[in-house]
Amino acid sequence: MVASVDADKALDSAQFKSAYRKATSKARALWNQQCRSIVSADSIQDTLKRRLVVPNNTRWNSTYDSIVVLNDLLHNKSGAVHRVMTQLKLPSFTDSEVGFLKEYAQVLSNVARALDKIPGEDQAYLGSLLPTVAATIVKLTEEKSKGLLYYSPLVDAMLGETIQQLESSGAPETDVKKAAANLRSLIKELEDLTLKLDPPETFDRAKMADLAKRRFFYDISFAIYGGITGQYDFGPLGCDLVDHLLAEWHKHFVLQEHMLKVSCSILTPEPVLRASGHVDKFADYMVKDVVTGECYRLDHLIKLHLEKKISSKNFPEGEKAAISSLLARLDGLDVVRRRLSPACWPALMAWMW
Repeated sequence: MVASVDADKALDSAQFKSAYRKATSKARALWNQQCRSIVSADSIQDTLKRRLVVPNNTRWNSTYDSIVVLNDLLHNKSGAVHRVMTQLKLPSFTDSEVGFLKEYAQVLSNVARALDKIPGEDQAYLGSLLPTVAATIVKLTEEKSKGLLYYSPLVDAMLGETIQQLESSGAPETDVKKAAANLRSLIKELEDLTLKLDPPETFDRAKMADLAKRRFFYDISFAIYGGITGQYDFGPLGCDLVDHLLAEWHKHFVLQEHMLKVSCSILTPEPVLRASGHVDKFADYMVKDVVTGECYRLDHLIKLHLEKKISSKNFPEGEKAAISSLLARLDGLDVVRRRLSPACWPALMAWMW
């Protein structure tokens, strides 16, 4: 549908080529750090609370999927991404590079969805190729009409001769709009037909849990005495299921990945927990939602709110530095505990909101 040779024509634009190389080189440096260093991978996990998705040359859309994850982190956890880049001694993403990656995710999502659909087994129905290609052409044309800052050369390259023929045909604007409307109507009919042939699955978790208990896959330990939260007994079918899962785990990690298997006690004595800091330091401040009754770690609640505030476009630049500094302190909560007494938390929360 889109040849790589055609897409490479976008690099003929000096502006696109420069922005592309700057943004992707920093992204690839970050991905390489995660793949090549356990210390760097742990630092990324601890700061971003997740691992990055890394491109894989054997799978289509892998670069798109990787950049979508990075783009989401840059917009929702920009402060955390900046701290990771600083810790790994990598240059941080500039505002223009963040904008470039945002447009990448916006424009390439249309092509990625088509590439996922056409080779697939679930949605690749007979006669779906041409409507999918036509829908992708329409959506790319709409993206181009929005006035892209960086990706117009790539959109032109992907559309190739199709757009050139439309522009050179000299057809009246009313005819072009009518044809586009008819094509959108065809796409809508195709989507409705797809839903009828393959309706979305509904999953009732409560019914599934009830069925598993009635057939004795598992049950709460000591259920007739009130049970113990987090403790479960497996029945005959549950034991078979666990055995199959362990066999698959052993096949992948031990036989295929050549890892060494060990079996350790699930009980941990107090001296070990004391040495790890769990006893003396890991006393997290908690808050409770008086409406829902749910409990949250106070530092997590504060971090989520602060990261949401600094990601806002209208947030004052002068306050971002102070909030970024506070987020860095919240990452090391033991430091915050020494510097902020519990009496300081209400004042801090009042300042945030």
